[in-house]
Amino acid sequence: MKFNFNPLRVSAAAFAIVVAFGCGNDKKPVIPEEKPVDKRESLDPEKAAIFKVGDEIISIPSPVQTAFLLKKSGVSYRNDMLNSPKNLSSYSTRFQQSVNLGVYGADLGYTTIYGQTADAMNFINSTKRLADDLGVTNAFNPDLMKRFEANMGVQDSLLKIMGDAYKESNRFFQDSEQEDVGALVLSGGWIEALYFTTIVAKNDGPEAVKTRIAEQKGSLENLIKLLQQNAEEEEVAEFVSELIDLYYLFDEVESTYVWKEPTTDEGTKTTIINSTTETSINDEQINAISAKVESIRNHIIG
Repeated sequence: MKFNFNPLRVSAAAFAIVVAFGCGNDKKPVIPEEKPVDKRESLDPEKAAIFKVGDEIISIPSPVQTAFLLKKSGVSYRNDMLNSPKNLSSYSTRFQQSVNLGVYGADLGYTTIYGQTADAMNFINSTKRLADDLGVTNAFNPDLMKRFEANMGVQDSLLKIMGDAYKESNRFFQDSEQEDVGALVLSGGWIEALYFTTIVAKNDGPEAVKTRIAEQKGSLENLIKLLQQNAEEEEVAEFVSELIDLYYLFDEVESTYVWKEPTTDEGTKTTIINSTTETSINDEQINAISAKVESIRNHIIG
């Protein structure tokens, strides 16, 4: 079996994961009619990240969606799942710094959703440090970061700040043309969030969490497409190879596309995509995927 992914240009929106911007409750994506997707358009915090790739619309769930799902499912907070800020000093290459910026961003989102202020502040500091090392500190609007820190624990305020900060970071990465960093950040956050769900699922986790794992097959394919555009560097190429191995394991997961008639809001000229993909995953598949995810994560966090 051979992958034939077409080269793609990653949207600057990928950087939203740095501060866990973009969270949701799995609503159906809303696509504007006869209007191109504006990559600078503010993200609705109740939806997944939507990307326009050629003529294709793809959706990649943010780590905060996973954190919401875990909390909603009654899963207790576990800081032992997080990447220790003590590892920060060992990230010296551009690849390590970029991918772990995503990892720490996912950890920040998780701690924020669970209201763990002390842990969240540690991850704010970690993301700032890595952003500085990468030379992308300007992606953080100082005023927004101050608001974020001042409103820890105030859920509604944090969601508003996340949306505002998303626009700022999106604009920075688009204008600075650092899509390679954005793709790695996005991937690091996705791996970390998937790691959370596999840990929970292995311990007789809720069915909703197991289903979330099964649903990641399409997201993984999209991530590989995004990364392959900038896979000339050895570390990135190795990472992509590991993700392809993971995809082979997901290939065993059954999925069925269920088409449903889209609905259109004439007033706002938007079309809501109602089609869904139904998935089925068993414990053996979860264990295999979990082992591979843990291996990849251990490799990138050091």
